[in-house]
Amino acid sequence: MMMVGERHFLFWTRTFRFLCPAGLWGAAAVSAGTTNVYRYAYGPVFSDLQLFTDAGAWHSSELFEIFGTYPSDATAAGKTLSLTMQAIVANFARNPAAAPAPNWPKYGPGKTLAKLAYNAGVALSSVVQTAGSSSLDSSCDSLWNRFPESEFNF
Repeated sequence: MMMVGERHFLFWTRTFRFLCPAGLWGAAAVSAGTTNVYRYAYGPVFSDLQLFTDAGAWHSSELFEIFGTYPSDATAAGKTLSLTMQAIVANFARNPAAAPAPNWPKYGPGKTLAKLAYNAGVALSSVVQTAGSSSLDSSCDSLWNRFPESEFNF
């Protein structure tokens, strides 16, 4: 069983090593005029891929599905998600100006991003759940807002 301190450590590590930089890079790309920015959070949890109890989806855990290297005893949902993730990557490579999957909005800082495979949606038609980017970025915003902008003017 994981201790409360370990949970906090994992939350803050995930937030400030992965989520916050993704938000900053995405916002920078949009503000620089890049028109096709698609940001996502990957959410499925398959028991056969858990590093430890309650690990959740971790950084790069979607690579098993993208490359089809999931375990041989993967669930039917895991296999379907693999085909879906491969289709998403192929769609984006084929035409980066179009949404990689149905219902996937372009990223808007403070507005929208896609949550992939949350709530058991693993088929291409149901894999995207649109969410406000603040659902992931609020922890980052609360950190960045603690520093006055004047402290970063060099």
